Amino acid sequence: MDKELSLHIESLLGNRLKRSERVSGGDIAQAFRLETQNGLVFCKLMAGTNGYDVLKAEQLGLDAIRATGTIRTPQVYGCERWKTGGFLLMEFLDTRRPSERDMKTFGQQLGQLHKISTSQFGWDSDNFIGSLHQSNKTHDTWPDFYVLERLLPQLQLAVNQGLLSVGDVPSEHTMLSVMA
Repeated sequence: MDKELSLHIESLLGNRLKRSERVSGGDIAQAFRLETQNGLVFCKLMAGTNGYDVLKAEQLGLDAIRATGTIRTPQVYGCERWKTGGFLLMEFLDTRRPSERDMKTFGQQLGQLHKISTSQFGWDSDNFIGSLHQSNKTHDTWPDFYVLERLLPQLQLAVNQGLLSVGDVPSEHTMLSVMA
């Protein structure tokens, strides 16, 4: 992590960074474990024209999940534009191999999360799947949302990139009838 960003993060946290080390993570952003005087912080740094937007959408999603109180979610400390992209700061959670009990607990928590419902399917803002834009327009039914906002856009992208032919993609009507 460069010195300029380290200094900026110190000012945001009001805390001196003792050490910064790169950690493994996704393939579209750099990930860092930051050791501060008050504990550990996770920093995700993403370059590119939509780097900040991707990270901001991630922050909004984490905040929404955290607000449900159903699943342990890291506290987000901030998300800002940085140079050509952005960075996201959050609580560092140590990882470990989950036990059978951990998996059972997670399954129960995930079930609780999915019991929370609204009158429509979608979200109040778009987000990303990796670095790809993902529309979250609301729909009255789950099949409509899933087909129109998840499946068809990905299939169209595959057609646009020459990975599928137009004939390989089922029609909207066919997909919705299968989902019914």
